[in-house]
Amino acid sequence: FRSLGQGLPVLSRLLESRAGQSPTSSSPTRLAEASSELLSPAGPDMEDLRSSGMPIAIIGGGLGGIASACELQRRGLRFRLFERSARLGGSWRLLANRSSKVQIERGTYHLGIASGEPCPASLPNYARRDELLAHLESFVQEHSLVKSCCLNAEVCKVTTEGKGSYSVRWRRPAEAVEEEEGGFGAVMVLPGFLPTPRDIKLPSEHVFEGVIASGLSDDLPPSSLQARHVAVLGHGAFAVEHARSAAEAGAARIAMVCRRRNLVLPRVVS
Repeated sequence: FRSLGQGLPVLSRLLESRAGQSPTSSSPTRLAEASSELLSPAGPDMEDLRSSGMPIAIIGGGLGGIASACELQRRGLRFRLFERSARLGGSWRLLANRSSKVQIERGTYHLGIASGEPCPASLPNYARRDELLAHLESFVQEHSLVKSCCLNAEVCKVTTEGKGSYSVRWRRPAEAVEEEEGGFGAVMVLPGFLPTPRDIKLPSEHVFEGVIASGLSDDLPPSSLQARHVAVLGHGAFAVEHARSAAEAGAARIAMVCRRRNLVLPRVVS
């Protein structure tokens, strides 16, 4: 994060310009005001962006990035979307399981909701992963979004070129050569939760005769769980789903091993 934001205004400079003194001698009130201004800056004016013709950079090609791109396009604004993976879809593409399902009704979880579009009839209620990804691909094609997307592009750095202008430096995964694109009137950062799954080895794991899984990317095949003991590492949404799938597959016993418990709401709440 520090590298990504290098070159953008920093708090100390903002304090100095506001207070005319060093940050250490600034009052708590000035510090709070400056922090608020830096962390929650006023957004760019849409009309100014439209008249300038400057595109908007979007970092992240998950559902949030795709919905944002469509909304910008609807408002007559150009965009350039950077996604580090080879395909759009974010965590639903990279981490979800075949058994993963949307846990709220389809009317509140489709890509056109921000733009007021009706929910497509082809999207079922509580859609599974592959059904949701099919909706995503259809949506992207229908709105001709791919032409403005840069895939396999890991953003390394965002810098200011001047007032109201930004540049984005990116590279292909596993490559050292960086490329730079500038002239953006604004930058939208929608990277999701940037997960990096960890391959954790548990003490005495070798003597456990059951199945151990992280709950991600189909690492717990239901066909192998009948009458088995199952340990699921983690307590996120996909891990909870894996516990459910293991129960449906006839596992003898299921344990979730986690550092902390997350709030899990039954579907009926929605």
